[in-house]
Amino acid sequence: MNACCGAPLSFTFSPKCLFTTSQSSPCREALKRNDTATCRVLPTLGAEFGWNFTNNKSQIDIYFTAKLDAEMGWVAWGLNPRERPQMVGTRALIGIRYPNGTLSIDKYNITADTKLGCHLQPSDIDVVVRKMRPEYSSETGYFTIYATLVLPMEYNMSKLHHVWQVGYNVEGVVPRKHPTTLQNVDSTDTINLWTRKSQSIGKHRHHLRMVHGILNIVGWGTLMPMGCDYRQVLQEIPNRIHMVVRSTRLLPNCWIHSGHNWLGHWPMARTRF
Repeated sequence: MNACCGAPLSFTFSPKCLFTTSQSSPCREALKRNDTATCRVLPTLGAEFGWNFTNNKSQIDIYFTAKLDAEMGWVAWGLNPRERPQMVGTRALIGIRYPNGTLSIDKYNITADTKLGCHLQPSDIDVVVRKMRPEYSSETGYFTIYATLVLPMEYNMSKLHHVWQVGYNVEGVVPRKHPTTLQNVDSTDTINLWTRKSQSIGKHRHHLRMVHGILNIVGWGTLMPMGCDYRQVLQEIPNRIHMVVRSTRLLPNCWIHSGHNWLGHWPMARTRF
């Protein structure tokens, strides 16, 4: 890891663990290549992930592909052996496309220093990687990473945390900051390679945003005007009823704050890749 820190490369993930579970589905790019690997369409960035077990149950052939509609940019996919899918601790494979059309691919170890803004340089990782190669299709705009991985014991095949990302700024072999759209923010998943089921954090985050929006609409758009209207209509009524009216005006604030507090139990922590 290069100790010289500059503008940070950003990977943003949410860490909590209530997810929507889904089965694998056919992958367009895999079908085009007649790939026989088990495949999943990932929830963001037009990404697909496929895998095949070899005779050794700790060894898998993988491919990862995502849309890269640019002359220059990078595509990343990685595994995290920790308790949750997040940037820090991820062992990543990052493929780079340069303006002259050449491709490169290497291994990167994402540490806390990366989060602080240190340049992300190629490095050794604790996963044995063989037959690593990049591929880009100018026809479809998809960048694909192929590799054979030998996973250490701490990687749980039935609960494998993987993360992915796409960016458009590169300096040599150093991928730089990616966009911060919701598609980029939600690029994380926990998958069971045996059953082909996954637990998508991105869908859970979308659910929380919907709940938060509904609480705000009801609070500010309905309850607050009701409190103001009642006060104007009933301004001549005795103080005791005014207490009820004032309570009605306080209700939307309590509603909205309760929404914030509830969401506070699901912090959408932002970390940087």
